[in-house]
Amino acid sequence: MITKNFFVCGLTGWCMEILFTSTGSFLKQDKRLIGRTSVWMFPIYGTAAVIAPLYRHIKNLPALLRGCIYSVGIFSFEYISGTLLKHHGMCPWDYSQAKANIGGVIRLDYAPLWMAAGLLFERILIHCNTPGSSCYFYFQLLIYRLIFPKISENERIFYQYNVNFFLLEIRW
Repeated sequence: MITKNFFVCGLTGWCMEILFTSTGSFLKQDKRLIGRTSVWMFPIYGTAAVIAPLYRHIKNLPALLRGCIYSVGIFSFEYISGTLLKHHGMCPWDYSQAKANIGGVIRLDYAPLWMAAGLLFERILIHCNTPGSSCYFYFQLLIYRLIFPKISENERIFYQYNVNFFLLEIRW
C-alpha cells in the first residue's frame, strides 16, 4: 500500500506543479499555458504518502489544524530535499529572490498552498485506501496509457469513463 500511495502522491504532485506553474504563463498572457516540473519532484511529492498513516492519528482534528501540520511537514521535507539537491547542483527550484525565503529552498508565503496541497493529498489517499474504490484501477489505467500511448477508440472511451468515474467518486 505504501508503494501505491507513493506513486499516487508522486503523480498527483507532478500534476499539481504543472498546473501551478502554468498559471505563470496565464498571468503573462502566454496562451500556450506551459507548465513545468522536474523528475526530481516525483520522489519528493511521493513522500506525501506519509500523510495516510499520519491521518489515522490526527483525523479528529479540525481540517485547518491538519493542514497546518501537513504544511510544517512539507516545509521540513522541502528544506531538507532542497538543501541536499542544491548542494549537488540539482535543485529544480530557487526561491532566493523571494522575500520570505529560507536558504532559497522554501518560501514561507507558500504556507497556505502547502496546507491545501496536504489536505488534497489526504483526500486522495483516503479515497485510494478505501476498499472497493476505483483509485487502484485508475492508477493501472494511467500507467497502461503511459506505456501504450496508441489506443483504440473503444479503449479510449473505456479509459475516459473510468477516469470520470474515479473523479466523481472522490467525496469532499
